[in-house]
Amino acid sequence: MNRKLSMLAALLLLAACILSGCEKVQSSSVPSSMPEATPAATAAPAPTASPTPAPTATPQPTSTPEPSPAADFETLFKANPVDAQLEEDLAMAMTTRSIVQAYEQAANSWQGLLDNLFRSTQETLPEKDQETFRQEQETWQNGQDEAIADIQTKSGEGDDGLITVACETMEFYRDRAYEICKVYYSANQTLPDFEVLLQPVG
Repeated sequence: MNRKLSMLAALLLLAACILSGCEKVQSSSVPSSMPEATPAATAAPAPTASPTPAPTATPQPTSTPEPSPAADFETLFKANPVDAQLEEDLAMAMTTRSIVQAYEQAANSWQGLLDNLFRSTQETLPEKDQETFRQEQETWQNGQDEAIADIQTKSGEGDDGLITVACETMEFYRDRAYEICKVYYSANQTLPDFEVLLQPVG
């Protein structure tokens, strides 16, 4: 009887151990309810601002230069052949006499062309201006002898005096030709042909 009781107790103890072991196994096999750590989202890199290209300057239109007007009076007059010949003669003059002769030749050329220049200019003027122009020329002609005498009187002595007289006499006739040419230019925007003016009056 005691043996049966001992066997029964052993069976009960075995059953208890088995049940206890099953509970441990079940407990260990149950997955943990703790949620797995979700990796932190990586921040997207901020877009790099592209450099704004500098605006290209629009080229300004180049202004077209206006066509040059006809040569002005001073330029045309300075190109006269009398001055050109005088400059050449003076460049070659080595003595007082040759210098005086150069100026005298130029004076004769200016004086000689005045009649042709006056006539050519008067023909281009309006009729209402012709009489005034004629009177001015007549006044100049009437005073030229006195003007030349005054030049000779005021000049010095010696070689310098001779050169001064010749030079100022030339300038006296050249100045008158200059004034008449200005009148001609105002009416025609050009000058007459000096080569024609230098021809003897027919």
